[in-house]
Amino acid sequence: MAEKSVPSPQQVAAKKAGDAGKQRKDINVGCSTDDLIAALVRANAEGAATLILSEVCTYTLTAHNGGNGLPVIVGSIAIEGNGATIVRAANAEEFRILNVGLGGNLQLRDVTIKGGFADAPLGGGGLLVQTGGKATVEHVVFAFNQSDGAGGAIANDGITRIVSSPKSDKDDGKHDDGKHDDGKDDKDGKGLTDFADDGISRTWVEDSWNEDDWAKGEDGENANVTLIRQNSALGSGGAIFNTGALSVSNTRISYNNALGDAGGLLNFGGTAEVADTSIDHNHGIDDGGGISMAPNLAGRVSTTTLKRTLVANNFTNDAAGGINNEGSNLYVLHSIVRGNIATQSGGGFVNDDGKVTVDDSKIDKNSAGGLGGGVFSSGQFVLRRSEVNLNSAVGVASHSGGIRNSSGTLTLSGTRVIANFASVAPGGISTSNDQVTVDDESPIVKNRPTNCEGSLVEVPNCFG
Repeated sequence: MAEKSVPSPQQVAAKKAGDAGKQRKDINVGCSTDDLIAALVRANAEGAATLILSEVCTYTLTAHNGGNGLPVIVGSIAIEGNGATIVRAANAEEFRILNVGLGGNLQLRDVTIKGGFADAPLGGGGLLVQTGGKATVEHVVFAFNQSDGAGGAIANDGITRIVSSPKSDKDDGKHDDGKHDDGKDDKDGKGLTDFADDGISRTWVEDSWNEDDWAKGEDGENANVTLIRQNSALGSGGAIFNTGALSVSNTRISYNNALGDAGGLLNFGGTAEVADTSIDHNHGIDDGGGISMAPNLAGRVSTTTLKRTLVANNFTNDAAGGINNEGSNLYVLHSIVRGNIATQSGGGFVNDDGKVTVDDSKIDKNSAGGLGGGVFSSGQFVLRRSEVNLNSAVGVASHSGGIRNSSGTLTLSGTRVIANFASVAPGGISTSNDQVTVDDESPIVKNRPTNCEGSLVEVPNCFG
């Protein structure tokens, strides 16, 4: 609790003055850690300021106050990084880099935040946003931050927006509506591809956002994308831990690790909206290699939306290689869940007593050592105009290479379940109850060793 900020009367007065319309003053910050700290102290006192960091400067933090390397932000402060780096010295005591307190509003742009280390329970080695605080993060790199609790890079209890606006030669600046294409490529239309070889109309994100595109960001080539990479948590949420309101767009969350759930992102009783983002190559020891959501300790259910998002090549030592949903609400649209691996069940998805709807998306090439190479669900799972293909359940006694419904409800509408594999029949879909609906436009074919034969309860509209 010592890390919670308590604004002084002077700071409160300055904040009110800033809220009343006081314009931010520019403060040019020399290439000195002392200059940076002094500028933040001044900005808090004045209530509002824009700090302009020296271009490509490295600000090395060697000391802390209450577990924070920089003063807690309680004013309306923008930091224009100009490619600078703020890093905790390798031989310094453990402390986080940035902390946004009650009433604080941080805009952070074009800077690298590196090497922070936060103590439990608050977490956020790079950035903590407390309840009542706000942060906007744009074109920022969070790397090698740690927490001995949750949220290796970022812990959000307030309102946080992680945004970027990458442009390409294919972006015409106009928006297709998904039904009418103007013939030009754009970001919202995503160059969607129609797979109608079986007469079923589908659209996919794959042509615009794929693994090759996101690989450009790994070494910083795509400077317009926020990168959250190689962070770690001894608890859950190797990259991000959210209990508040979080939105993420045009971001790559990759190569992060957690000893608990969610190597990438954990939404714990909060609201999270993720779009145009890659969550890849993360590792969680417990459930959810890439992303996980669960109710908080008070029972508040998480709500998560993934749009035009790639969840790929994540790994867990437990269940849910890609996405883990425990008792929460998840909506997935125009996204790809691919190449994730779970030692136990649910290579792509696990839905444990939650509600999941997947529209116009692909779940493919995932693998599980238990049941459900693509999907393992014991809750409500709806698939519309989607594909569950080329997944595998590879344990000695593993079945249901495509989908396993375990005492939940499963609905397939215009969805293909094709060429999945399991060590034991069935290779396509199995269910433990009669709560499965498969419409006439949902082919279940070419799965091995069988499509649905071997399921405890018959799967409707499935043959062989």
